[in-house]
Amino acid sequence: YLSVFLPSHLIRCHAYGSAGALLVDSNFIRRRVSALGVAEATRKQVTDLLDLRREVAKSPVREGKSKRAPSPRRSGPGTDEADTQPTKGSASPPDISKNNSEDAQSETESVDTSMALRKGCGTIVDEVHYVVSTSRGSAESLSMAICLSTVGEALLKGKQPRDAMLRLEEAVIIYRGILGQNHVDVARSLHSVARALVKLGENRVALHKFVEAAQIYEACNATMHYDSIANTQNLATLLVDLGEWDQAARHFQEVIGKKKAVYGDGSVSVAKTINSYAILLAKHGRMDEALANYEAAKGTYEAVPTSLLQDPEFDIKCRYDVTLINLNIASIRSKKGDLPGAIESYEEGVRGLREYEAAQETLPKPVGAIDLGKNTSHTKHLVAALGRIGSLKLKIGDNSGALEAYQALLSEVDASSPNGSQVEKAKAHIKCATIYRQDEAKSAHLRSISHLREALEMYTGLFGPEHKDTLAIASSLRQWLAEDPQNDSF
Repeated sequence: YLSVFLPSHLIRCHAYGSAGALLVDSNFIRRRVSALGVAEATRKQVTDLLDLRREVAKSPVREGKSKRAPSPRRSGPGTDEADTQPTKGSASPPDISKNNSEDAQSETESVDTSMALRKGCGTIVDEVHYVVSTSRGSAESLSMAICLSTVGEALLKGKQPRDAMLRLEEAVIIYRGILGQNHVDVARSLHSVARALVKLGENRVALHKFVEAAQIYEACNATMHYDSIANTQNLATLLVDLGEWDQAARHFQEVIGKKKAVYGDGSVSVAKTINSYAILLAKHGRMDEALANYEAAKGTYEAVPTSLLQDPEFDIKCRYDVTLINLNIASIRSKKGDLPGAIESYEEGVRGLREYEAAQETLPKPVGAIDLGKNTSHTKHLVAALGRIGSLKLKIGDNSGALEAYQALLSEVDASSPNGSQVEKAKAHIKCATIYRQDEAKSAHLRSISHLREALEMYTGLFGPEHKDTLAIASSLRQWLAEDPQNDSF
């Protein structure tokens, strides 16, 4: 029981330092291999290491804390007398709660998870190598290959691509020696090696590995297997990055066709693949093709049967994907000069973002979740989209519509918003001031000056009083005030 669950219990208790020390301890790993066997011990080891990495990354204590080893001491027998005994002459007992909180804080301080991942993976490989060599007389066994491939995948997930590549290459050699060239395990390991090479920037070498893996899958008659489809999609993505458009398009169409055959025409997996292709096309400036694929991805999402969306959280994520697609469509239409179409897509995206925000409130909050306030991705998208709507409506002469969009933007941004949103708010104040200035009514002029004052205050706080934009706003405000002498000076 301890071999299986002790590290995960420590992680759940936020005792990250103790968990990290345990997961790199050779005696514990030896006991784990002995109790669980090679395959299960390796799987459990890398799972715990990745869980530790993820939980430490999410921990709020990580921010602003120095890295130090957690203290193994607790209050009680054997503890330093100065920590547990009251000062001579003191009338009050020691603050036990303070000591406990300090111990808890030391346990939750960040650990070097990258080092723990590398050392923990290296130790499990060494232990498995020793066990296999002792029992079989040679390390060339499937158990060793499984261990190496599992560790390699974990290192890749833990953003250690160079170490991952070395482990996976070793696994490929052993798999080939035992299973032969044409085996799905060989192809699967080659695919992982190629992914590691892409992370290292070795795109041409990775291309050869992807192609070799695809040939093995075809020789094994496993082209409809999930791993084979993933290999082809990664190959197509790499071809896009290398500028091989014709080959990339052919492979993407192959992936989409296979996923439709496996999952059906109206499936989330097919929609995600089409959307990924559209994102790559837009990234490389092929806007017409990107727009067509975004529209196809949106139609595929909308065609997904409701029976596949019974899980509320999954349904919300799919709707959010459609919302992001609408925003991307709006951006492309704006660049192509289709301003009414862009405004329509942006407004559809804004509705989707507001629905997503409302839906998020209905989901249960994870234990220990941090409230990010306005510093969330969907809020940033909302602020940017409202700003684009206002700008586009100004271009088509719809001042009242633009003013409505900018007012909505102003209400979305508060003190907890990130700097990017604050800049958008400051710009919105300038736009509102400009719109009101065009109105001849005295009340409109007062509002224009009020907005320009707000913009000046925000620009001064964001960029400083000597920034060229701050100085330009200050100059405009002086000019407007001179034209309306009844207003107070700024």
